[in-house]
Amino acid sequence: VIPLVPCLLLLAAIIRDAECTCADYSAWMRTDKVVPPCSMCGYAKGFATLKVAADASSLYVYLQLEGNVSDWTIVSAGIFGPAKNNQNKPSAKGTLLDLPYPANLNGFWQSEIRLTSNSLAETLTYMREGLTYISFITSKGGILREEIRGQIGASSCFESSLFRNSSSPPIVDGDGLERSPYSFGNILLSVEATDLAVLIQAPADLSRSPGNVVAVALDFGPAGALNIVPTDLGLLASQSPRYKVVHSADAGLVAALVAGQARVLVDYSLSLTSAAGVAYSVAGRLAAPATPGVACRELVVQDSTYYDMGRERLSDWITVWSLNEGNPDAEAPLQPRYFAHPYQVRRLALGLALPGAHSG
Repeated sequence: VIPLVPCLLLLAAIIRDAECTCADYSAWMRTDKVVPPCSMCGYAKGFATLKVAADASSLYVYLQLEGNVSDWTIVSAGIFGPAKNNQNKPSAKGTLLDLPYPANLNGFWQSEIRLTSNSLAETLTYMREGLTYISFITSKGGILREEIRGQIGASSCFESSLFRNSSSPPIVDGDGLERSPYSFGNILLSVEATDLAVLIQAPADLSRSPGNVVAVALDFGPAGALNIVPTDLGLLASQSPRYKVVHSADAGLVAALVAGQARVLVDYSLSLTSAAGVAYSVAGRLAAPATPGVACRELVVQDSTYYDMGRERLSDWITVWSLNEGNPDAEAPLQPRYFAHPYQVRRLALGLALPGAHSG
C-alpha cells in the first residue's frame, strides 16, 4: 500500500503533500553548501522553514541566521532554482522569490514573511522536486559573493505533546485556578538525515503556561543527550520562539531519533501566591517521546477556530470538528488537531477508488 493521498477532504481544491505540525519544507544553510564551497566566508549559519498556504496562494517563510560576516554587507537573499544541491541555478534564471535579510550580521537575526507571486506555482513545483535553495549574497568593495546556502527539502517531522506526569498532584494557585503546565515540541530532521532543528512552544494562557523554563533536553537513550539552553529556543518572556539548530548532528543521536528512542524533557518553575498572600514556587518536568508527525494535523494557533481551519481548505467547521476526538467546541492553542482524514490508497486504485478526491 502506497500512501498517495494522505489527507482526504472531498472539497479540497488542490493536491498537497501530507501535512503535520511541522512546516512543509526546511533548509539548513552554511558556507560549505555554496557551490563551490565558500572557504573565505565569515562564520555564519542559518535555518529556514517554509509552509505552503492551504490554497497554495502564498508561502510562509521563517528565517534565522547566526554568526558574523565581518565587514561584508548582506545585499540580497532569495529562493533560487531549479538546481540540485551540487548545482547553481541556470544563468538565465533570476531570483524565484526575494527574501528579507539583515544588512549586517553580528549575532542572531530572525524574520517571518508571507510571500505571494505570479510565479509561485512554478516555485512550488521546483520545491516539490527538491530543486530550490535559499542563498544570502554579500558585497564588499563592489565584489559579490554567495555567503551561505541551503537546499530546500521536505524534512522529517517529529512531535511531542509535553505534559506533567499523570500521577503528579494537582497545582492550584491562591485564586483557585488549577495550573496544568504544557508545551509542544518539534524536531526536524534534514532530508540527508544529518541536521536537526528543535522548536519548543509554550502557551501564554495562565492555566497552561509552564512559567519559567529552566532547562530543556533531548534524551536519546543509550546514544546520549542534547542539553539546550532555554534562551536558544526563545523561551524567555522577552523573546520570540526560535529553533535550536544542530548542523552535522551526531549519527548516533539521529539513529536513536529515527528508532523512536528520543524523549523531550522540559523543566519549569511556576511562581505562585497562596490564598494567604505568600509567594512560593513549584518546580516540575514536562516530558513525552518524540514520535513521527501525524499527517493531516496542524497546531491550533491563538484565536483559531474549527471554522478557520475548515475555511482555509474549502471545507466546513463541522467536518473538522467531527474528525477530532471528543468533538470539543473550542480548542486551546498549541493542541494538534486533524483538519482532514488520513487515507492510504493503492497507486492503481487512485482514480477508481477515490474519484475526484484530493489531499488536504
